[in-house]
Amino acid sequence: MIDKPSSLLVSKDEVLSSVEELEILGLDTHHDLNKCWDCLKSYKSIISENESKKNIRILDAGSGAKPVILRWLNKTSNFELYACDYEAKGSAYMIENNINFKQCDISQTPYSDCYFDSIYSISVIEHGVDIHDFFTEMHRILIPNGTLHISTDYWPIKMDTKSKFPYGKDRPPMNVFSRDELKALISIANQIGFDLPNIGNIFDNIDKPVVRWDRMDEEYTFVYLRFTKK
Repeated sequence: MIDKPSSLLVSKDEVLSSVEELEILGLDTHHDLNKCWDCLKSYKSIISENESKKNIRILDAGSGAKPVILRWLNKTSNFELYACDYEAKGSAYMIENNINFKQCDISQTPYSDCYFDSIYSISVIEHGVDIHDFFTEMHRILIPNGTLHISTDYWPIKMDTKSKFPYGKDRPPMNVFSRDELKALISIANQIGFDLPNIGNIFDNIDKPVVRWDRMDEEYTFVYLRFTKK
């Protein structure tokens, strides 16, 4: 069963429920337990959308070294699994989990047009990604009616994090998307050819932070968005 197409993390209970569900499914948790919430949503949606199809290709765009959703999919599906990231990542992990990895810019990948059935990008776009170029490239490499699953950091009112550099001053500063910024992002995606159904007023359904990043001394939450290529 597919969860709500798009949603906001509004309580710690949702995180705990995700952790418990992963344990029931026999899947290992993300090293950051908060990320179990959006990773599980993406995983369940990708499985539900594609389980009755053949020759399915899934891409983790901005995978990091150990893409947990691809590890789950390797354990529970027969999908072809792909990952890409701007840095070279651990080949042993990728080989062990049958993941085809490429080092590249996620806004300019080497994949063919209409190559993937589903793509996910978890906690990636807030790290200095050009939003227009990102959606343009994801639209190019997705099949018609393919899905794009995104999660990112969110708080309704813009947070001033421009002086915080979690990965060094040679990398973009921390960014937490505001309500207005996410609405602009969705507008860009729509113009490029993505649909975001049943979103309602989810951006306003939050009254206190759920996530705390101790190292940055910031509190916010996560938003999960499930786009479909028109």
